Amino acid sequence: MLKKGFTLAEVLITLGIIGVVASLTMPALISNYKKQHTIAGFKREYAVLAQMVERSRADNGDIDGWDWSLNLTDFVNAYLVPYLQLVRNCGTTDKSCWLPDNTIYTPSGSVSIEVGSASYYTTVLNNGTYAAFTKQDNDHIHFYIDINGAKRPNAYGVDSFTLTLTRTAFKDIYHDVKRSGLYIYGQGLPEASLVSSCKKSTGNGRYCGALYAQNGWQIPDSVDIF
Repeated sequence: MLKKGFTLAEVLITLGIIGVVASLTMPALISNYKKQHTIAGFKREYAVLAQMVERSRADNGDIDGWDWSLNLTDFVNAYLVPYLQLVRNCGTTDKSCWLPDNTIYTPSGSVSIEVGSASYYTTVLNNGTYAAFTKQDNDHIHFYIDINGAKRPNAYGVDSFTLTLTRTAFKDIYHDVKRSGLYIYGQGLPEASLVSSCKKSTGNGRYCGALYAQNGWQIPDSVDIF
């Protein structure tokens, strides 16, 4: 008995349907993959830095008792670097720790922060994450991280994030924290402010980390930067 196969027309129609379905689903799959990668990397590095602070606290006492009058280099070398596993320590002079252009961008691609001056102490962690530190004043210091190193896009909310270590409670337009400790930049602000920061058309992305953490370490559908 002769078996009937598919005609060329039927094969082409089937391939066409598969192509249409793939074109509709692939962007969503790629976006979901990027989101999962971002959350996993950010949670990992937040845990690394939180552990660093706790280990330093165990050796040096409560954060509010640290010598916050020290300059950036002395402060980082006294309280932070000894508690990190680094493959490279560039300090404030060698900028090869934050490549390719020592810059963090907004989600839309504009320059947000240039980590290329003596105001930033830069390092590379043993897992390839970039970490930079800068003292704002004698009350708090900012941590900047890029979870995939030199790989693009080097943009806030996607692979770059800011955290704040503070010796005291404080409230300003960037934070609202109740005690000393390590916080994600934007923590304590109204959710509307966090969501607005994660809009590609208007946001700078700097509050995205706080939004993700506040949302149970999930990236809400309101975020359109992926």
